[in-house]
Amino acid sequence: MQRCSSITRHRSNPVPLRPLLRPTEVARVGGHRVQGETRWLSSAPGPKHPGHDYAASGSGQPGPPPIPPFFVEIFRGMGQVVFCNNSMSGVFIATGLMIGDPQTGLMALLGCTSATGMAYLARLDRAMIRDGLAGYNGALVGCALTIFQPAVPFLPPALSALPFSSSALADALLTTVLGGLSAPLAAKLGPLMAPVPQWTVVFNVVALAVLGGFAVAKWYTQPPKPVKPAAETSQQKKVVRDLSFLFDHPGMLMADLCEAASSSVAQIFLLPEPMSGLFILAGIFCYSPAAAGLTFGGAFLGNAAALVLGHSYEQVIDGLWGYNSALSSLAVGIFFVPTGLPYAGLVVAGATTSILATIGVKTVLDKVDLPCLTVPFCGVASACFLLGGRVPGLVRAQAPHSPEMNLQAYRSF
Repeated sequence: MQRCSSITRHRSNPVPLRPLLRPTEVARVGGHRVQGETRWLSSAPGPKHPGHDYAASGSGQPGPPPIPPFFVEIFRGMGQVVFCNNSMSGVFIATGLMIGDPQTGLMALLGCTSATGMAYLARLDRAMIRDGLAGYNGALVGCALTIFQPAVPFLPPALSALPFSSSALADALLTTVLGGLSAPLAAKLGPLMAPVPQWTVVFNVVALAVLGGFAVAKWYTQPPKPVKPAAETSQQKKVVRDLSFLFDHPGMLMADLCEAASSSVAQIFLLPEPMSGLFILAGIFCYSPAAAGLTFGGAFLGNAAALVLGHSYEQVIDGLWGYNSALSSLAVGIFFVPTGLPYAGLVVAGATTSILATIGVKTVLDKVDLPCLTVPFCGVASACFLLGGRVPGLVRAQAPHSPEMNLQAYRSF
């Protein structure tokens, strides 16, 4: 920022004038924060914002105004879902969600906006808000409430006469409230989990609590009717997991796995849309090409491992088995220095272990009709993080950023 210079006018008997602010303080002039010293009766022109083009067309007029910080922080929050402290990454992600499902994209933005606004109202740490760390859980909460719509069975029939979808109204209200609640919860949870990052724990807690609460309420108010088990007949055949297509059609398999990896990236935001996944990968690429590669590679490995373990081919194509692996690989890339084979081994181990964790978590939560969300990722990523400094060759980044920046900082240290 440019320093605000000043020229003091004196009367016949010069009298020293008291500075309005000390040199170390910040003066707000013309709506911009400017470092420097400001004095009364200063004849100096107002400060110039570095983003303005005052010389354009020789008119001396300022160019387009800068984007308000609040909107920048919202899109940074969208990017922080995939560890990208970059507003442009958030723009790509929001665009991808809008392409896949406009309602999900809007609710993600609403949840992130509500969480960021609540962080301001609660006067949370300014650096946390600036970096988008206050909003990313709210964005995921908005996605989950839009996909699962837990309040729909409880909406009164009279709302069906509204000119707009009553379920969309319920989703918006829940997203505003619960998305906003995620910000103070994240601020409280962070110190409790330190030094381990809090990942998406707040999102999992809020979403599972809400979905579970509505499921219990529905069970009490609308108890399910008992269903008689169907009698087994000789015509029923056992499902045989035949993996011969792995060798018969390798080209088709690779194409399907690439599509599944893209869908898995979109499934981070609960969307089974390959095109959305490509936009999300583009957003990650804006922040770090290496991080985008790790995300795609982790999703690919996770889906391949799910096929080898015999899981549904349709579920693999929809990306349901790869998104936790993608997040785990990405977390290793963000929080560790890429120093060699131990680093690569941890990336692969995180991706494959996430599949085993997903199987275990799904086995438990399926019994109560709840999704596993990103619970497996939180567990695997925490275990990987704790290996840093305990396994030779695994070096945690001092200031986690991206694989490229982590390596550069490590070499210059």
